[in-house]
Amino acid sequence: MNSAHRKLMSNMQLKSIFQTCLMIACYQNCIAAESIIEMRTAAGSHTGTPIYHNKQVCWLAEESGSYSSVLFRDVISSRRLEKTFHPYSSLQTKTELQRELGRTFEVVAAGQFVVAAPRGKASTYARMLDVVSRSFSQYSSLRRLPVKDFSYPLVIIIYPNQLEFSIAAKKQEVLADRTLKGFYHPWTNRILMFEEQVRSREVSANQGVNEATVSTLIHEGIHQLAFNQGLHSRVGRNPRWVVEGLANMMEVNIDVHRTHKHSESKINLSRLLRFKNYLSTTRKETIAEFIVDDEKYFRTDPLNAYSQAWSLTFFLAEEHPSAYAKYLKTIAERDPLLAEYSGKERLIDFQTAFGNDVSWLEVRFLRYIDRLSTEE
Repeated sequence: MNSAHRKLMSNMQLKSIFQTCLMIACYQNCIAAESIIEMRTAAGSHTGTPIYHNKQVCWLAEESGSYSSVLFRDVISSRRLEKTFHPYSSLQTKTELQRELGRTFEVVAAGQFVVAAPRGKASTYARMLDVVSRSFSQYSSLRRLPVKDFSYPLVIIIYPNQLEFSIAAKKQEVLADRTLKGFYHPWTNRILMFEEQVRSREVSANQGVNEATVSTLIHEGIHQLAFNQGLHSRVGRNPRWVVEGLANMMEVNIDVHRTHKHSESKINLSRLLRFKNYLSTTRKETIAEFIVDDEKYFRTDPLNAYSQAWSLTFFLAEEHPSAYAKYLKTIAERDPLLAEYSGKERLIDFQTAFGNDVSWLEVRFLRYIDRLSTEE
């Protein structure tokens, strides 16, 4: 077989694979049950139901809830399996996770969560996550945020120490430096974190669970809920200030979100104090500049970037709740396979939701922040 013939066969194979994905995607729109395909590459096989695809790549959702991407150019063969797609139940997830982690971990299934932690503590963490989930749902309902139903059990793995956490993070290609306490990974759909070691007087009465670990659990739990309920895209590019701003807003006194208390009872005091200090000292960027390239600020000045993300999110959610909900929906529904989300596109989406005059919005934003009390 000459090179031209091989190239022709390769192109025909890619076309056939692409058509297989396209056919299955169309098929899924016609029936409730979803089909499963297997795509084989030199590195191994990928099995799941297609959720996104273009001419270059196909994203598959596995029944466990994890996502994987396969480049068509790497595919050797593909086929549709003779079974329908059924997401794992909480019990299936618990069984698989216990097998994966071994008996040194206790694994508890509670509601939508499956929590693995050092023995004797998983139930405590699961109860905390249940509070976070109920508060998140009630706040989302109150503000009419565009949330969707869960599709998969939510997995949380809490390692007993930083070393084990770092090893596990590396397997997910996440560099766990000493500042990283935990993270939610949209593709694996898991939270990985560790129990921080603190002095005994810093430990709460909750069966030895310390407050630093609880704070990380709440923050990452909000991320996991937001991604799984459609407020952020698990595949597409999400502005970091939007993702972190929402989590920072909802993590404070999580029970308050189930009430109609005054907005000041929900203030993230540490973020507010930081941002007010930032305003009076070194802040030079405008809202527009922050929106266009927020990653630059998170990379070079993360603490002030987090404070600005919370402040802007809190202002928008409290003063423009309908526009804020619309804005989240716009970002989440962008084509996730687009190569980038340019600064120009980000600003246009923001202006579409909140108005073209971003300079005047900034004036009102700064006035609003100035009025917020920094007293507990």
